[in-house]
Formats: sequence, C-alpha cells, structure tokens
Amino acid sequence: CVLRTGKAQNGQLANGIRKQTEQTLRNIVSCLRDQGMRKSDLVKTTVYLTDSRFIEDYRLARSRVIGDETIFTSTLVIVDGLASPGILVEIEAWAARS
Repeated sequence: CVLRTGKAQNGQLANGIRKQTEQTLRNIVSCLRDQGMRKSDLVKTTVYLTDSRFIEDYRLARSRVIGDETIFTSTLVIVDGLASPGILVEIEAWAARS
C-alpha cells in the first residue's frame, strides 16, 4: 500500500489539479517499479479530491498516466481538505503481484 501526493522527488508540489494528479500517479508507478511491479498489478485505489469540479481533470490525468487498459477497483472521495492547503489530490494505491 502506498499513499501519494503530487510532490516531485525534489519536494516541489505540482501546480494545479491535472499536474498534481499526473505527478501523483507517476509517483505511484515509480513506487510499483521499485518493487518489481507494473501498472497491471494495481488492484485498488482510493482517491481524495478537494473539489468535485476536479473529477474530469483527475480522469483525464489518470487516463494519460495509467491508461484505459489498466482496470482496477477505485473509490473517489471529495474531502474538505488534505494535510496541506496546496495539496488538491491524494491517492492511496494497493497492488499485488499477478
């Protein structure tokens, strides 16, 4: 299990929901790779967004980084805020080797 935000390796938080989502998903893919896993090993995500208006941008970023061919269970929750005011999205990801 891994919980990720849109911070790059240098600690910088990406600007805007789409860039934060893309960076968050790239962080998850990198973590999977570090464990010898692939996107196809994802089994579940829980996505926390701070605004329902971000849903479409989240979906576009997910499609761009993860792809539409990778299918897994996903729950999306709208929250009032996250750990830091600048964080717009947080994703908890679970994976298992096939």
